[in-house]
Amino acid sequence: VEVGRGDLLEPEAEEAAGEERYYVKIGALVCDRALLELGDSLSRGGKLSAAAVQQLLAAVQDAGKVTPAEEGTLRHLADKYSLGREAAAAMSEGIEASGGATTGKRAAGRSGDPATKKRR
Repeated sequence: VEVGRGDLLEPEAEEAAGEERYYVKIGALVCDRALLELGDSLSRGGKLSAAAVQQLLAAVQDAGKVTPAEEGTLRHLADKYSLGREAAAAMSEGIEASGGATTGKRAAGRSGDPATKKRR
């Protein structure tokens, strides 16, 4: 896991002591650190409830738009945690409403549609 600041991860930002780090790199995916931490804190027993998903979606609406890092983070959380039917539907609708694609070309290479994800 690499950490950095800004839209692109920069080695200088990684090494700056005491500097606030906004993004975390998980594999090739750049995630919003605060959103990841919120998702982790809202999970219960490896699951995210519909209410938790609503809190996550509300958190990404803070600037009136959803950044690619926030969208990727939501997709990562949908893969990491089990989502019930209501939570998966809320996540899919939230990503789609934010301009993100839940299926098709734009979603290629990212996690799949949370609504069609196998439940664990």
